[in-house]
Amino acid sequence: MVCVCVCVENLTPAEQKKLRNKQRKKAKQEAVKREKQKQEEQQKQQQQQQQGKTKSQDPELDGPKEEELVPKKLERVSIQVLCGLCSNDTGCEQ
Repeated sequence: MVCVCVCVENLTPAEQKKLRNKQRKKAKQEAVKREKQKQEEQQKQQQQQQQGKTKSQDPELDGPKEEELVPKKLERVSIQVLCGLCSNDTGCEQ
């Protein structure tokens, strides 16, 4: 980009008006560009926060994992629980 320094005093009123309009237009474009960048950054931060929330949730709320739902394992656990309840209440043997 080439910068051209122009002495405003030497310009005609029409040229001065054109120059001011160009400056305003450029300033508006830059403001829009900055605002767009801010919005994009906010969206990225919100996405990161959402991803962080889903990863940091309590694992008990997610439910049991597939490896915990093995039928043999469930059977052993249920038998142990039932035997424990039976022996505590009625005094039966295992």
